[in-house]
This record gives sequence, C-alpha cells and structure tokens, in this order.
Amino acid sequence: MSAYTDNEYQSADLDFVCSAHMRYLERALQPLGFERASQGRARYFDHPKSRWFVEFPPGPVSFGRSFPAASEFASIATPYGPLVVITPTQSVMDRLAAYLHWQDRQALDQALMVAAHQTVDAVEIRRWAEAEGMSRTEIDDFLRRSLSK
Repeated sequence: MSAYTDNEYQSADLDFVCSAHMRYLERALQPLGFERASQGRARYFDHPKSRWFVEFPPGPVSFGRSFPAASEFASIATPYGPLVVITPTQSVMDRLAAYLHWQDRQALDQALMVAAHQTVDAVEIRRWAEAEGMSRTEIDDFLRRSLSK
C-alpha cells in the first residue's frame, strides 16, 4: 500500500507470501535479529530495532475468489534477484475484496488511494468486481470516484 500510495497510507508490516514452512522462515530470520511473535500472531516476526514487523500470510495469493497465475504479477529487479509483487490493479482488487467481504470501509479508502496514485485497469477491476458479486452501482461508484483523479 505504501509503495502504491506514495506513502499516503502506511501500515506497520511487510507481507511476504511464500511456500516455506514457518520453522524454516524462523531459522532464516533469527540470525538477522527477528523473533517469532506470540502464539496468536505466529505468522509475524518482530525485530527489536524496527517499528516494522514482517508477516507471512499463507498462500496462494488471492483477491477474493480470484487466484492469479504467477505470470500476472509484477517483478522488481533487486541486487539480490527479482522481487515479485502485486500490481496496482491487484492491490485495488485486494482492498476491494476486504471491503466487499468484511465491510472494511478503510479498505475501500485504501483502494481509492491506490487508484488515485497509480494507473489501474478499470476494465479488469470491473470484470473482477462483477465476478465477486459487487453490485453495478458499487462498481460504477468506485470507478467514478477513482477515475476522477
């Protein structure tokens, strides 16, 4: 969210979806100073020198009932190899899924923030939202608000 909103929205975590078992992640992160969080937050890792925590939500990546293929994600080159990330359009779909399925108003605001800062595929968002059961009125309202930037 932070990268796609020019830091207008910031959370305190970094999410990484991977297929490694948590015990392997724990072994890899402990030498870097990360400690696995308490039982209720077992997929989170904290570092004593950082306000950020790292989260490993279970895969596969999905946006509501949509499970994109690996080729549909974006890739950012780094000195350590490519970092695969969701696209701005997928970020909007992720936030709209939270709004639609949990009535999370903050998620709707976040989707609008991403759309205001990034170029998103309105046709893809409409197709996805219809498949998720969003009403045409809700979709049209979102697209009107997001495209009026």
